[in-house]
Amino acid sequence: MLPIVAVTDLTETQWETEVLQSDKTVLVDFWAPWCGPCKLVAPLMTWAEKEYPDIKVVKVEHDANKGIVEQYKVYGLPTLMVFKDGKEVEGSKTEGAVTKAKLADYIKKYAAAKVSA
Repeated sequence: MLPIVAVTDLTETQWETEVLQSDKTVLVDFWAPWCGPCKLVAPLMTWAEKEYPDIKVVKVEHDANKGIVEQYKVYGLPTLMVFKDGKEVEGSKTEGAVTKAKLADYIKKYAAAKVSA
């Protein structure tokens, strides 16, 4: 039986532990309940969580987490970002809805790549 996978919806109080201190690479989806394109991306985050077990996938609700939104300058929604070793992966911030194929390419480029020593 496959494990049940659910994308965690984080708050600012969980950010440090769940993202910055994570031992896994973290894909973050910034979203809002009023954002139409965010609703299209949501099922893809669940797919990514299942498809890439080495990557942690989390969601951050834009309106309820203004501190994180301001810190990382998240202006458009949805916004995807990847974090490794407590830092944003350079160039990983992207705004707008994506297809499954584009998300897979994005993950391969920013999240699944091995970190060189």
